Amino acid sequence: MVTRKRHVAFAMLSCSALVVTTAGCGPSGTSSDQAEVGPSASASQIPVGACDKVNLTTVNSGFFTVATGSPAKAPYFDDNDPKNGDGFESAMAYAIADALGFSRLQVVWETASATDVVAPGDKTFDFAIDQIALTPKLTESVSVSDSYYEMNQALIAVKGSRAAGAGGVDDLSSLALGALGTVSLDYTSEVVQPSSSPRLFLSVSEALRALDSGAIDGLIVDLPEVTGVTSADPDVKAVGQFMPGESPEQFVLALALENPLAACVNEVIKELTVNGTLAALQQVWLADGRLPTLAP
Repeated sequence: MVTRKRHVAFAMLSCSALVVTTAGCGPSGTSSDQAEVGPSASASQIPVGACDKVNLTTVNSGFFTVATGSPAKAPYFDDNDPKNGDGFESAMAYAIADALGFSRLQVVWETASATDVVAPGDKTFDFAIDQIALTPKLTESVSVSDSYYEMNQALIAVKGSRAAGAGGVDDLSSLALGALGTVSLDYTSEVVQPSSSPRLFLSVSEALRALDSGAIDGLIVDLPEVTGVTSADPDVKAVGQFMPGESPEQFVLALALENPLAACVNEVIKELTVNGTLAALQQVWLADGRLPTLAP
């Protein structure tokens, strides 16, 4: 199954290798959803040829170095191995490097802690990718890319339960809800607004025990976590995903502060959005395209 997914993901990247040098491949225009959060530059502002591989300055000449955390967790990476190209962020990193002219053999992975990623100063990597959430404080110490993923929330419930039949937010108002992690807790409190305060869970096992025992009727989780949570308990199911709130969590790449490479990376992210590559990777590796949307 993993091998099949890899073939699907990279089949969708056959066009992305050209995104820096051609306007063909996919639909023209830019995504209205793309958040301009980093040191972005439009194509007209980047000198012609500046994003050609020969003109790029990377930390290791002739190679593209990408950092991520350890362990490299699913579904962003597969089998704790960033190098295999499996998982949403692994596949995306290779797509960006490919678009900038670097082959798979020229992509080097290294491990970096969250502290190393956000610390000011020089970096040993060209960019870090590790579900890095955009915050105002982050931009004080590093350059950040445009957002490449805006995370929705999803509902998980015991099969056959009242929550499992929910069609929208209104159906949940009187139910006891739990949230896996603080982002999900904030969303539950601010957007879903159940009549009783939601319970915070910091581990999957604890949350599933609460679901199975009836202590909570439904569990709200980050959408990418759905597969991992439901696969851990055959008695629960993913019910649907919620519409994003006013300020959905955005994932960005982190680069050394004022790194000129950021402008080229942003152009690639825009093109991967326009030509459908990012959507295809989400379809393969994440639950975004496979769950119905719960009515607001």
